[in-house]
Amino acid sequence: MPFEITVKRYLASESAEEIKTFKFNSSVISIGSDANRAIYLEEKEIEVNHASIELDDSGCFIVPSGKTYLNKDQVTNKSRLKNNDLIEIGKYKITVLMPGDPDKSSSIIINVEEDVDVSKINKESEDKYEKVEYFSRYNLVKSIFNVRVFTLLFLLLFIAGFYFMTKGENEKALSPGPLSDAHSLFENDCKKCHVDSWNSFSELSDDNLRANHPCLSCHNVNVHNDNERFTPNCVSCHKEHNDNINLSQTYNKFCIKCHSDLTVKGGSKSVNYHNKIIDFESTHPEFAVTRAGEKYKDIRIRLDNKKELIDTTPIKLNHKVHLADDLRGPGEIEKLSCDSCHQISEKGDYTVEITYEKDCERCHSLDVYFDYGNLKIPHGDPKIIREFLRQKISTEAIGGFKGTTSELRKFVDTKLKESEKILYSTVKCSECHISEYGQGKLPVIEKPNIPSRWLSHGKFNHALHTNTLRLSCTSCHEVSGSEKTTDILLPSIDTCKQCHSESKGATSDCVLCHDYHKNSELKFLEDNKTIKQIVDK
Repeated sequence: MPFEITVKRYLASESAEEIKTFKFNSSVISIGSDANRAIYLEEKEIEVNHASIELDDSGCFIVPSGKTYLNKDQVTNKSRLKNNDLIEIGKYKITVLMPGDPDKSSSIIINVEEDVDVSKINKESEDKYEKVEYFSRYNLVKSIFNVRVFTLLFLLLFIAGFYFMTKGENEKALSPGPLSDAHSLFENDCKKCHVDSWNSFSELSDDNLRANHPCLSCHNVNVHNDNERFTPNCVSCHKEHNDNINLSQTYNKFCIKCHSDLTVKGGSKSVNYHNKIIDFESTHPEFAVTRAGEKYKDIRIRLDNKKELIDTTPIKLNHKVHLADDLRGPGEIEKLSCDSCHQISEKGDYTVEITYEKDCERCHSLDVYFDYGNLKIPHGDPKIIREFLRQKISTEAIGGFKGTTSELRKFVDTKLKESEKILYSTVKCSECHISEYGQGKLPVIEKPNIPSRWLSHGKFNHALHTNTLRLSCTSCHEVSGSEKTTDILLPSIDTCKQCHSESKGATSDCVLCHDYHKNSELKFLEDNKTIKQIVDK
């Protein structure tokens, strides 16, 4: 009775399975690492004559010589085989199938789990086997209708279908997906953006920046910065037809593409910006604040630079005093909070400028007592204050004065100097302002120059954190113990990471805090459009 031997081998390099089947007219099938064996198994642990499968009138048997397993148990003696028994020799799995009809051939199926050469079989049987190639991915036997034929037919059908859809009557049959909400108005007008057949947008170059680019025909935006390596296409970051409802919400990978190894034109490292940022949690540098330097030249200092982190704003302020529980107001004890002075803008993106009239005058009035009367001094330019005092002295202090005109002028000048000394050198102005005052000279009071935005390269929404999330200001700004005017009381990056991290859940996307396009003032250009021009073709 003949055996039908099938060898199955998985080809990792081709992601396919190869099957070779041949018939062997013998009652004994030898197995071993000798090329003359009926079943040649190429592995160093397998012996030359490792085992044999024998068939006689009483049944089918496995006869081991080397280490052999039958149904997971090691066998050392001749053992009877049943239908569908599994023989394991090294990395090979051999299944024996015995039909109920004695006239039919028994089958031996050899499964090879790794790439090994099983082509070396008994020379006498080479002309007796039938070769079949099997492609597991497609479940096709090699014939006229094989993988190549089906692939070619598929490509031809795809090209034909694509041509039909794109060249149909309305040229709208091909749609890769819905538009974002902002562009939904143009859902049925593909040529609004695809100005050159179905090609992608034109590149952003200096020559055709506004003239030819469909995005810039509506959007008035500037490029990222002046010394970047390249100016990417709009659609490089803003992906349409991609279930992206908000196109301005871009993924971090578009920023990291440059900022993971930031260089400028010429390939050199940037000296103004951090050169390697991959994510917010691990590689983002400490925040940098912008403060006034010498002659009001703004400089940027990172919050972990304790030596240089000094507020040079020429104003005197003690947070601890103002937030004390026993603070005396104009009439009684008061309890101030941060929002008593710091008001958030309507959009929440910055704090409103602090002014004397709005935030300070109620407690710090400029009512000053002079020997000629109690005056309310105007807040502002020392030149205006001097003329105010001169006028008051001339009307209030010269009553009953007897003397010449020259003596009167000298009297007024003396009173003016005395008044300015009281005003600038003792209590009122010097309480808050840093000033230079010399007898007879017009006082010089340095402009406070309090920044409205400390983090000039980032954006932050106070309204979201205080109104929506109901966070207290002191959760981030540690102000209660600050007694020095020089303290910069902004939260460090570690404060933000308490919420904005993968483990905590709050998003840490680059666009959450940074804008790609340079901010520019709104300009009413000559080529600005009407609503009809935007909506219509």
